[in-house]
Amino acid sequence: MTADLAVEARFTATADNQVTFSVSDDTMGTITAAADDSPIQSGDILAGGTKVVFTVVPQEGYRVKEWT
Repeated sequence: MTADLAVEARFTATADNQVTFSVSDDTMGTITAAADDSPIQSGDILAGGTKVVFTVVPQEGYRVKEWT
């Protein structure tokens, strides 16, 4: 640098978000979710920026076709 430099950081609040999840046919497998290593339910509201881990377990004879 060859001169003074002023830097300003601007922040905004993160919004809460509703998390919904499901499987198309629960006889073919299950889906669960966790935030901060704690189970959550579909429809729960989480603070913005919360990381969610989804786990899908297909029943025997099935596989995950796609995520939408």
